[in-house]
Amino acid sequence: MREWKSRSAKLKPTYSHTDIIGALFLAGQLFAQNPNLVKKTLVVYSDMRQSSEELNLEKKALRYWLTTTSKRSLEMPDLVGVRVEIDGADGAGKSISYWVALRQFWIDYLAASKANFSGFSALRLGGVSEK
Repeated sequence: MREWKSRSAKLKPTYSHTDIIGALFLAGQLFAQNPNLVKKTLVVYSDMRQSSEELNLEKKALRYWLTTTSKRSLEMPDLVGVRVEIDGADGAGKSISYWVALRQFWIDYLAASKANFSGFSALRLGGVSEK
């Protein structure tokens, strides 16, 4: 944890878009390269507002992406057996109903990816919660 704090202190946002789905695919590939791992945990520190050409949860009405049809059109990473915890998912500048819908979108998406959903919090906990 000390190493992460040291490295993350220097991180600065430099991109105008957020590709959470791409990051989940990369994580799935990294876990697949290590099939003998006993404990697979992925902690995502993000506001979770995917904003790519394929899926923009900031500009398009979030309700659109909650439909079964649109979710089926998205590619799914292989996260079988991976415990996923999401921290820092805030709804700054949006309504509470937006945050609730955003949370539900990611719960459904991670379930379709066969991940073990562990939590979705606006808090920046700074560590992995044990569940």
